[in-house]
Amino acid sequence: GDILTKVDRASMAVGFETRAPFLDHNVATFAFSLSSNYKIKRKNFSKITKWCLREILKKYLPENLTNGSKSGFAMPLGKWLRGPLKEWAETLFDKNTILNQGFLNPDKIKILWTDHLNYKNDNTEILWRILMWQSWMEIN
Repeated sequence: GDILTKVDRASMAVGFETRAPFLDHNVATFAFSLSSNYKIKRKNFSKITKWCLREILKKYLPENLTNGSKSGFAMPLGKWLRGPLKEWAETLFDKNTILNQGFLNPDKIKILWTDHLNYKNDNTEILWRILMWQSWMEIN
């Protein structure tokens, strides 16, 4: 729901133009009118998506820029939890607080947290959910 906002802010911060022009009504209407043969090509059991756009861009950009794969703008939460957010997280993972709340198992959380800190498992997703829960519990 907020990816356009994030991309817009990140790109504006460095003066970089992103895909926002492709959201233009006329461009979108044209793209929807194209046959799928112009959008996707099959080559050696794999799909080449955005084929006609890549072909146009080859005229203006080096091929290594037109044939790259997608990459997102995900926040490095796992890294932050091991670094600048570590102290905050450990406060919210306090065993006594969790026991007093009576909803979560502090021993299981401790295992998830320790494994994450020691790079044994990337538990970012579940730890972040627990942290959001604990943050909510703290204010309610």
